[in-house]
Amino acid sequence: MTAFSQKKGFLSSSFGLGIPMSDYKWNANAKIGFGYGIEGGYYFTKGIGVGAKISTITNSVDEYFLLYDFKQELSGIDHNYISVNATEWTLLNLAIGIYGKIPIGKHFEFEGKTLFGFLITQSPKYEFEFESDYGDFNFVEYPANSSVFQYNGELTFKYLIGESSSINIFGSLTGANPTFNVDVESTIDGVRERDYDIYSQNILLINTGIGFTYRF
Repeated sequence: MTAFSQKKGFLSSSFGLGIPMSDYKWNANAKIGFGYGIEGGYYFTKGIGVGAKISTITNSVDEYFLLYDFKQELSGIDHNYISVNATEWTLLNLAIGIYGKIPIGKHFEFEGKTLFGFLITQSPKYEFEFESDYGDFNFVEYPANSSVFQYNGELTFKYLIGESSSINIFGSLTGANPTFNVDVESTIDGVRERDYDIYSQNILLINTGIGFTYRF
């Protein structure tokens, strides 16, 4: 008998890439990041079960395109020095959902899952500096956290190793639309002002990688 028919509970770990799509790539300037996750669940029947997953992904900011956009804003203004710095987007995914699987021969298995839960996101810290003969300017946007509903669909191809474990290749889609309330600070020729800003950022990620499952 195969592991498919013998085991009902499972624990899994995975790691791989988080590939930004759509507005998350072009507006937030997010680059391909790295993530890892753990999950566990139980199959009530041979093909249907429930599970929970915790995963995290970090996406650095493409400072080249951020600097390009900043220079476009300053088009026509002579400057002696200009710089842009940004930290990472950090995403923590907490989700539960329905799992389904079908066997492919004795040594392979195909698993699909639909997950819903919360995405806890920390926005980057942005810092812009500009020096010219007319004056100096510094702008800082500080990181902020946001927790919102998220959805996740995942497909996994598994190679079964005996009855108790498997090696997995997965692909998934994560989407959410968090809103951030950020503190901003601007300094012009030594005069500092503080304010706040509110903005939403659509987050869409394709995740892919490998993992390992233990069955019990």
